[in-house]
Amino acid sequence: MSNIDAIREVALNSRAQAQSYLGQENWGRAFAHLTLCLKLEQSWQEELQEQLSDCLCSWGKQLEEESRYKDLLHCYQQALEIYPNNHEVLNNLGAHLFRMGHLEEAKSFFEKALAIKKDFLPAAHNIENLTSILVERWHFRMLNDNIRNESYREAILKKIRQGFSKVLDIGTGTSLLSLYAVQGGAKRVFACECSAAMIEIAKEVISDNNVESKIELIKKMSTDLSIPADIPSRVSLVVTETLDSGVFGENVLQTLIDAWDRLLLPQSRNLVSPRAGSRNGIVVPFGVKIYAAGVQCAAISRMNALEPSVWDALGLGLQGTRLAAAQNEAYNSEKLEYVAGGYTFITSPVAVLEVNFNDPQDLKKHLAGEHDKKMEVSCCDAGQIDAFVSWFVLLVDEDLQLSSEPGKKSCWEQAVFALTVPLELQSGQTVNIAVSSSHGLLKIQPDSQELTPEIMLTDRVAIEMLNDSTWTRSMQMVASSFKGKAGLKVLDLTPFPYLGLLLLKMGVCDKLRCSDRGMSLARKVAGDNCDLDDFNKADKLDCFDLIILYPCTPEGELDQETILYVSHLRKRLSPQGVMLPKYLSIIGQIWNSDWLESVSQLQTDEHVSGFKIASHVNKYKLKRHLDLRLQSTPHAVLSEPKEILSVKLCEHLTEEPAKSELPLISTGKVTAVAHWFQFDYGQGVKFQTNQIDSYPRQAAVLLEDNMTVHEGQKLEIESCLQAGVVNIKVTL
Repeated sequence: MSNIDAIREVALNSRAQAQSYLGQENWGRAFAHLTLCLKLEQSWQEELQEQLSDCLCSWGKQLEEESRYKDLLHCYQQALEIYPNNHEVLNNLGAHLFRMGHLEEAKSFFEKALAIKKDFLPAAHNIENLTSILVERWHFRMLNDNIRNESYREAILKKIRQGFSKVLDIGTGTSLLSLYAVQGGAKRVFACECSAAMIEIAKEVISDNNVESKIELIKKMSTDLSIPADIPSRVSLVVTETLDSGVFGENVLQTLIDAWDRLLLPQSRNLVSPRAGSRNGIVVPFGVKIYAAGVQCAAISRMNALEPSVWDALGLGLQGTRLAAAQNEAYNSEKLEYVAGGYTFITSPVAVLEVNFNDPQDLKKHLAGEHDKKMEVSCCDAGQIDAFVSWFVLLVDEDLQLSSEPGKKSCWEQAVFALTVPLELQSGQTVNIAVSSSHGLLKIQPDSQELTPEIMLTDRVAIEMLNDSTWTRSMQMVASSFKGKAGLKVLDLTPFPYLGLLLLKMGVCDKLRCSDRGMSLARKVAGDNCDLDDFNKADKLDCFDLIILYPCTPEGELDQETILYVSHLRKRLSPQGVMLPKYLSIIGQIWNSDWLESVSQLQTDEHVSGFKIASHVNKYKLKRHLDLRLQSTPHAVLSEPKEILSVKLCEHLTEEPAKSELPLISTGKVTAVAHWFQFDYGQGVKFQTNQIDSYPRQAAVLLEDNMTVHEGQKLEIESCLQAGVVNIKVTL
């Protein structure tokens, strides 16, 4: 046998081994044999390219789950040696790097994938996800808040006139506050920022506004600055806006304590003295007052608790159980005026804390918890307290104030401290609360709220799904259609396997398998309804008679991983097996929404006092807006809702675009296509995810350029599904 024949025989053997391991879902061994045979027999490279890419995708996920990052990168290096221009491999490597926190490296691989295939939606989708992390959405809300910006401008100019003319801008972002300092005639302006993306934006903004010689930009956190290496001496004015909805979440206490200790001149006894700035330091803003109130809010309740009556109606046993979401964060953020269904104050608002940013000792006491307190608050109305919410009044200087109170139309949201168990109270009653700023974290909670034995903590996703009355009713109808059947093998991959558990309870299931998520609660339910031996997490059973999916995310877009997994799941169906839902449709509606624009891009430089910022920060503007509620998002409807894309999950998912016409029912400016889903389970069971209590929110795609339309015209919508990502285009 010649050497060439021997090499080919090895290649053929490796290829055969690869196919065998692929059938066994042994991705690691399959990948090793595929790379070997492709190196030995290069003529197979075109034929096996998709197979290697798919194999590496599965193998890479396994390696990442096992934290074998060195092996992961080595495998991608091997694949790229064979296929250096494979857009899927490049994109998947970028996705791994993205999840590992290597954002700039991830971006470069996404861009390489798009350069090879410019219409490759997964790479474009990943770039937008990455962009939303590099420049978070709140930047746009803040920049569009003209009242906030002008208040800061007035305060900074006033302090510089009073002699506080050596300035440090902490967390400069786009450098807006530094531009104000230059405008006010500051002698020196230093601006620090730790975000690489924001530093690049700030550089461009500073250059475009011709102030390169007046602002020194430093890529560091303020706590890493040193004198004289970074700034020559202590400054007289620190300006900052490192506040989140809960005031302290961006470490403003620690940041300002450090600034007073190392970077600022000594505090001034007289904050408004015209001569203080030459020898003293000052901070703008001056301080903050924090307010709180107990609220009743159905939307907040649905995210955090499941009432016993709702649980009992689900028919899963464990009667009288109260479910509550495990609180992994001290608080969440909401814009209360945009919460679906509204809210009601049950207690009167009360001031709970006040922080003086120009008193280092006060800052240290707050950080140490010395201002923590217990208070009594009075009920102004009868009802159920689902959460305490807080907001603040920002004391910008001695005269100017800004408020994040609900309804004030500011850029800030409110902090929401959800209760594990709602409090039922009558008007005139009082409730004791504990308030803390210890360790730089705001906490507001009832003074004593212990878990009772019947309360079960679980994943928030399970709470929200089970509070989705449309979904639970639909699953009960689907379960009824299986009456009389038995011995089915069921794979339920929904975040909470409600339908699978119903079938298990009915005796329809012989075997139920599900995903890891929600396992603890599901096991308790299964144990109360059946033999636990029939219940386990998903494994490698040969086939299933029923596979149940929930192919969208809580934020309102397709679950890309689930959609990509569908082709694999089809192979796991028995000959007469069924995949539910049978059909998945996207419903679209044309909107005019100035609010969506304001949270997705800087609308005009007029909002930032005329400085040239929009063209730079809008390179990071968002095309997709997730996590909406139709019922509370400010908008005007320009069309009726209409199906714009439909796929049958048990068949091959085509990438051919679907075109549809939406007749316009009103005249206005088209800014976005709002969209949600319709799930069709067959036998007349279908529902849409646009209800006020739907588990998934809704989403919108913003147009690149707005268009003015008139009633009676028709817009053409072109929708395309590619590798689990949807693209929506609009033409008149």
